[in-house]
Amino acid sequence: MNTDAGSLIKYFQEYWRARLALLERLGCPHSNRDPLAEFSERLVASLLGGRLAESRVEKGYDVLRPDSGRVQVKYLANPDGTWVNGHTVRFTRIWKLTLWFSSWACSLPWY
Repeated sequence: MNTDAGSLIKYFQEYWRARLALLERLGCPHSNRDPLAEFSERLVASLLGGRLAESRVEKGYDVLRPDSGRVQVKYLANPDGTWVNGHTVRFTRIWKLTLWFSSWACSLPWY
């Protein structure tokens, strides 16, 4: 990988175009939030037949289920093999959903 300034700027520009394209397709082209968070919340809302919370930074939940239940969405992005970020994932509710992003693929264990 080239690490000279010109190459680094080019890499960032490629990333930025891809980021904007994803946000556009998700329907939130002006979002300043993490695109994977935006994606994850929309995916969970779609899978549950729910809708996004009105505030994109709602404390405690991200998705409203059809039965008025609330779901907080978290995603975890790690490479295959050993996890590098040291986060422990614990579930305290019966309903469990984990979005695993590995090698740039999204995996839903039950889907």
